[in-house]
Amino acid sequence: MRHVLLILMSILFNQTFIFASVACKDIEKESVDKLKSCISITLTLAAGPGGGSDTVTREFGAQLNALGISNVIENIGAANGHIAATKVKNSKSNCQFLVTSNSNISLNALRKDLNPKIDPLVDFKPVSLLTTAPFVLAYRKPTRGTGFKETSELLDANRPAQFFGSAGMGGIGHIISSAFIKKLGLKDTHVPYTSSSQASLGLLQGEQISFLFESPTTILGAKLYKPNEIEILGTTGDKPIKVTAKDKEGNKKTDTFEPLNKNFPKLGAEFNFQPYIGILRNKDADPTYGDALEKLSSCILNPNTKDNTFNKKFTDRGYSIANGSADSLMKAMLAYQKDSPIAQLYQQVMTEEMSLDSKSEPTPSGATSESGRKN
Repeated sequence: MRHVLLILMSILFNQTFIFASVACKDIEKESVDKLKSCISITLTLAAGPGGGSDTVTREFGAQLNALGISNVIENIGAANGHIAATKVKNSKSNCQFLVTSNSNISLNALRKDLNPKIDPLVDFKPVSLLTTAPFVLAYRKPTRGTGFKETSELLDANRPAQFFGSAGMGGIGHIISSAFIKKLGLKDTHVPYTSSSQASLGLLQGEQISFLFESPTTILGAKLYKPNEIEILGTTGDKPIKVTAKDKEGNKKTDTFEPLNKNFPKLGAEFNFQPYIGILRNKDADPTYGDALEKLSSCILNPNTKDNTFNKKFTDRGYSIANGSADSLMKAMLAYQKDSPIAQLYQQVMTEEMSLDSKSEPTPSGATSESGRKN
């Protein structure tokens, strides 16, 4: 299993070429000097290694390194990022920042079972919005049997029940999976894993889950590793995305993925999920460090900045690159307030599925049960 994960991660990273955005050293010299005053800044990512958020964060960290700003990426993905958020909330360091993964910190604020309760709009201050991206749905053809001959067979509520995987209980992948199952009237079961990489392994092995909603980077890695067995069914966005990557032989491939609600009209126009990846700081930290990182983020993400490659690399992978501003991140977080459509869907899914936990289907090996217990 370990070697499969390493191969998958190498596919995800084999396109990464680190270039310094040299002009940022001059444009934001004061910001660079401010962050250099830290022995090292810590980017605490609310996700495990190997997924799309990890890829984005590590490339951002590499851009900072190229500017002479030492940084450490700390992966803490347990409890859908709640432990990471708690750690940064309790930190007294001006040089530690929280990186959200696929809107998970906003979703956690809607839960009633997490302690201590953390609200990103109360306990943190926005620093920078890095990217937004729709999730992509992949289908793994079974190692035995014929699978679905036509995509339209997915709509047949009488077909055998399947397992949908996600990176964890209460995450955006969980909500999207449950919404997809319910809107199409399927009998399928959601299975939460402990991370994106573990969910990807479950998909690749073919004996566990049949479907996975994940970031474009994660799904693309699975597709490149098993090109004849992984089928990409569409995205959770509202428009097509083009994704370019290199296969195992180093050949560049470009695919266009259509919105799922185009292929499956029953989903409706409201089936539109584009989670964000952003940087937050402790509300009690010295704001000048966050301001410096915001200015550098805006410079790094600016497509007109000399020698910048961040935009090209991730737009090729299906991400929408933000302008790096704190205001953009605040706008993204406000979309998850308790009365918003996605918040209402989240609360509905969590209430229904937590009440059905004791009646849930057997869970595939390596996943967690709906209540988060390791099997």
